[in-house]
This record gives sequence, structure tokens and C-alpha cells, in this order.
Amino acid sequence: SIETPFGNEKAILGGSATYASTAVSLLAQVGIVSIVGQDFQDSHYQYFHEKEIDVSGLQMGSRNTFHWHGFYKGDMSQAYTRQTDLNVLLDFDPNL
Repeated sequence: SIETPFGNEKAILGGSATYASTAVSLLAQVGIVSIVGQDFQDSHYQYFHEKEIDVSGLQMGSRNTFHWHGFYKGDMSQAYTRQTDLNVLLDFDPNL
């Protein structure tokens, strides 16, 4: 969830695996190895499908998905954290 001078959004798709795999998908085949929670939205899976990102390494955990809530202000050069919930990351054991 993010707050900026330009608007606020809750529970948006984000994270380093999303950003890195999206960038790589422009040039090569790519897959994600990560964990999501039972609250992970179908629209997020659809996003990866549309980008042809392999999600076979995406595990489903029994808790909610990792969640970061923060905000940017001014020139948006720094992120400020309001809350971090590790959730499924507490149980993540990558299977490569």
C-alpha cells in the first residue's frame, strides 16, 4: 500500500521479483521463485501470464502475502515505512 502526493493505492502488486521479472520479460524468458499468500489476487497472476512470466516457482503459503505500507512526500526521493508485515516470508523455503 502506498501514499504519494499524487494519490493512494492499497494492496497493489509490487516487489523486487515483480519489477525484475517484468523488466527481463522484455528481453528474455523469465520465471519467479517466491512465495505469495492466500490473499494473492487472481489479477496478479493474470499480470504475470500477460507478460509471459513463468510462475511455476511461485509457492502459495498459508498466511497472507508480504505487505509493505509506506509513503512518499515532496520530491518523492525517499520512501517512508508505516508498516511491514512479513507474513508468508516467515515460512519461505525456496525450491530451486
